[in-house]
Amino acid sequence: TLGSWLLRFLLGWSAWELTESATWVGAVAGLMLAPALLLSPLFGIVSDRINPRTGLLATIGLHALIAGAAGLAAAMELFTLPVLLALATVLGTTTSAHTPIRLALVPLLVGGSFAAEMMMTGRAYTAEQMERRGFLSQVTAPDSLDDAVAQLSADLLATAPLGLRLTKEAVALGIDAPSMEATMALEDRHQALLSLTDDAVEAMRAFQERRAPRYKGE
Repeated sequence: TLGSWLLRFLLGWSAWELTESATWVGAVAGLMLAPALLLSPLFGIVSDRINPRTGLLATIGLHALIAGAAGLAAAMELFTLPVLLALATVLGTTTSAHTPIRLALVPLLVGGSFAAEMMMTGRAYTAEQMERRGFLSQVTAPDSLDDAVAQLSADLLATAPLGLRLTKEAVALGIDAPSMEATMALEDRHQALLSLTDDAVEAMRAFQERRAPRYKGE
C-alpha cells in the first residue's frame, strides 16, 4: 500500500541521514523485507482462520503506530540507529502479516455468490447494478462521458510514470499469478525498483514542501 511504501522509504532515507552508509541503508531495507520471506506463509495460514476485515484493521493500525512512534522519537531527539533498526523490524513483520490478510479480503469484496448467480442464471444486469456490485468502477451519463474520461486521464497523468507502468503490470500479472507468494514477490520487486528512482525522491520532497510533485519518469 502507499502508506506502507512511504513508511519504508522514510526509514530508508533516515538510515542514510543518520549514518551516510550504504551498508546500514541495506541493513534497514533487509529488516523491512526479510520477514516477508519467513513469516508470510505463516500469516497466510492465519489469514484463512480469522476475520480478514479485523486483521486488516489491526495491521493498518500497527502501521499507524509505527509511523507515530517514528515521529515521536524524532520529535524527542531519540531517533537513533537502534531505534531505527527496531522500527524497521516491526514494520517488516507487520507488513508480512498485512499482505496475505489484504489478499484474503479480495474475494469478500468481489463476492463469490454474485459470480455464481450470474453464471448459473444467465441474467442480464444494468450498468448501475454492476457498479453497485463492484464490477465497474464508475458509471456516467452519456453526455458526461468525455468529461469523466478527461478527469481520469488527468489523474493518471499526475502520477509518477514508472509507478503507473509497474502498477499496470502488477495488476495484469497478478490476475493470473500462480500463488500468493508470486504476487508478493512481484509487489516487493516493484517497490524496491521504484524506491531507487528520482521520482521517489521528488515525491518525498513535494510532500515535505506541500506542493504538487513534478515527476520526470526517472
